[in-house]
Amino acid sequence: MVCPGSVLTVSQSGFRLYRKWRKEASGSRDCGGRGAAATMGREFGKLSRVRHVIVYGLSPFEQQAFPHYFSKGVPNVLRRIQATILRAAPPFVAFYLVYTWGTQEFERSRRKNPAAYENDS
Repeated sequence: MVCPGSVLTVSQSGFRLYRKWRKEASGSRDCGGRGAAATMGREFGKLSRVRHVIVYGLSPFEQQAFPHYFSKGVPNVLRRIQATILRAAPPFVAFYLVYTWGTQEFERSRRKNPAAYENDS
């Protein structure tokens, strides 16, 4: 096994890449005695190396949780409602009218006709 910090000879030049890779996960039982925790893997967040990807971030202390929530957000919601109300409301109104008519018609059809029972005494 190649331990970190060991001197490699010319005959061991094939292990140079292995040594470079192993340097991050150093500390096996043979080399440092730190046990399996050092050789199990890398630290979370550095599990793999991604090349040619640039990641930008902003500190949580520089972010605003609700920027312009009341000054721009509420008027924007009202404007969007106004823009779509004429497309969205007619089907709801039509469904409500059909539903109420159907419920009233069902209740009317369940009742008995009192004229049919006038002579039953």
